[in-house]
Amino acid sequence: TQIMYHCFIRRTELCFLKVKHIDMVNMTIVIPGENAKNNNQESVVIPKGLEPILLEMELHKYSSEDYLFGRRMLTGPLQYKNPNWISTRHNAIVKELNIDQAKGLYSWKHTGVCKYYYLTGKDVYSLMRQLRHRDLNTTMIYLKSMGLIQNDAFRNAMVA
Repeated sequence: TQIMYHCFIRRTELCFLKVKHIDMVNMTIVIPGENAKNNNQESVVIPKGLEPILLEMELHKYSSEDYLFGRRMLTGPLQYKNPNWISTRHNAIVKELNIDQAKGLYSWKHTGVCKYYYLTGKDVYSLMRQLRHRDLNTTMIYLKSMGLIQNDAFRNAMVA
């Protein structure tokens, strides 16, 4: 959930991430094209808030070919193949922790986008790059659908 929150990586893409895709020197995560929604290899920045979590995972102890979230969601050589299992597991944990069950797996991504939207001073270009959108229009549509883009200029206009 933390990778979804900070890096906006989709659950399907998480199933294919390997240790080698996490670059702690350049502080980036590479999403290979064959596993990305748009079939293009891209990278995202590892924000400072995610860094301690990745360090705690002690990825240097694993093979570069190990899956970041392998079988049983643990780093290892066996791939966690069904993204639906991630959602099922998330829903069970949400229920166990007595969290509002309306908080689905993707709510982490949406919450992260909202938080970073304000933390970056509403820098939509930076969000566009981290979301891996190809154009700003897509990002604007996404932000508007989440209620973050308002027509304040029109709302504040005073017409006699």
